[in-house]
Amino acid sequence: DKQKEVVAPKEEREGVTGRAMKGSKDKVDSQHNGEILVMQQLCKSHMLGTMELKVLKGIDMIIQQGEYVAIMGPSGSGKSTLLNLLGCLDTPTSGVYRLAGEDVSNMNDNELSQIRGSRIGFIFQSYNLIAQLI
Repeated sequence: DKQKEVVAPKEEREGVTGRAMKGSKDKVDSQHNGEILVMQQLCKSHMLGTMELKVLKGIDMIIQQGEYVAIMGPSGSGKSTLLNLLGCLDTPTSGVYRLAGEDVSNMNDNELSQIRGSRIGFIFQSYNLIAQLI
């Protein structure tokens, strides 16, 4: 089995920093066959009053069709934020996210809803994570 992981380094408590297990120094290129998910310098920030909280910082990763991926990190490191982006429930503050070759980084809510309905399946840990799906 192919495996990759995104791990929050202990010294970075503000959020997850992405790290692909192979090819992390290579430029992300979506022209390769079999790439089902491509993230390039993916970032997500939230405003808390006048303060910007940087949750995800520069995630670079390519996931090939058929690969298994683990997203690990301490509580508050950005795992759920990353999953919300990957599931097209939210959009990144900056960076590129391509799903099956289509850039979903800047799509509006209706377009993201179309993607979720046609390409993404959710398996929840608890049935009530998203009240709209009940």
